[in-house]
Amino acid sequence: MRLPEAELLLGPRPLRGALELSVKPELDPLALSSDTWEGWVALIHVQKTSGNGLPDGPNEIGLALHGPKLWAKVAGSTDFSPFAVIDSPLREGQWTTLRLEWEPGRRAVYVDGALAAEKLGEYPAPELDRFPAYIGRHPASGKWHFEGLVADVRIEAE
Repeated sequence: MRLPEAELLLGPRPLRGALELSVKPELDPLALSSDTWEGWVALIHVQKTSGNGLPDGPNEIGLALHGPKLWAKVAGSTDFSPFAVIDSPLREGQWTTLRLEWEPGRRAVYVDGALAAEKLGEYPAPELDRFPAYIGRHPASGKWHFEGLVADVRIEAE
């Protein structure tokens, strides 16, 4: 699902915000490959214009699966890493609600309303432009599709 351009959706430099969605995979997330170029599934992804082929670059906000892990990312121009990589809470045929929150000095991911991971400390705010955001697809590569249902999408920004 194509969303509005990142800059219009969250602003050019979103200091605080949240992305939330409920997902029901039609695949076994725990069986995904952990190979560098395989096993990726973009759940929701917002980023600056980039030719990067994977959801692992700078100026990105999103949730993705890679192998049996859930990646949570809010990264600025000097930060390439996810702030959290946790065992995937997703199960084939089951609904799960994921929420990604960020504000100065704090990034967090929630699973079904419970805090699953949090990172405290300063980080560079992401810079966004008019590159489109997506649910269930990586914007830059056009790959890494989510197979399943998505509901209750919420996007918050200040």
